[in-house]
Amino acid sequence: MAKRTKVPPEQILDDFKGLSQPNLQENQKLLDKSDLSLIKGMTKLVKIMVDNKLLPKTIDPTSILDDRFIKNAKF
Repeated sequence: MAKRTKVPPEQILDDFKGLSQPNLQENQKLLDKSDLSLIKGMTKLVKIMVDNKLLPKTIDPTSILDDRFIKNAKF
């Protein structure tokens, strides 16, 4: 099992810099699979997780994307 490291509270905000939170339209595009950037990122993550024995086998990321909820969301 991987060793967990603790992040001091004062470091949390610095660690989140550079992350973006998709808005509704971006979420709808990512989850309807028309934007391959999410699928490419998920594919890399799956490989890392399999290599580190965090997943038992490779999965197809598109099999877990479901846009039914987000495509009907309105704000």
